[in-house]
Amino acid sequence: MAWTEKRGARWRVGWRDPETGRKVYAPGSFDKKSEADRLATKIDHEVDTNTYIDPRGGRTPFGEYAEQWMAGKSWRPQTRDSAESYMRSRVVGKFGGRPIGAIKRTEVQGWVTET
Repeated sequence: MAWTEKRGARWRVGWRDPETGRKVYAPGSFDKKSEADRLATKIDHEVDTNTYIDPRGGRTPFGEYAEQWMAGKSWRPQTRDSAESYMRSRVVGKFGGRPIGAIKRTEVQGWVTET
């Protein structure tokens, strides 16, 4: 369940990540408690309806995410080798060091058109 707390003259919103149980705070703060309460209600709804997305997820470098994603796949060895090679040379080579949240849809569409 999300909560609001006063920090000086402003309000911030916190909650526990449903997967890790760690405390998470929304980026930024609010002038009015009612604004913070609205965000807390929204977060509670997202957790209840299983649509919650960790706001810090967009800061993960694409290359790190791609590595985790590949590790979770159960492919035959030859398929894995081909996929890892393509991912390393084409995809991670293009987007690897950038945070996922900084990659724009138009960039991906342009990259797909080029390849």
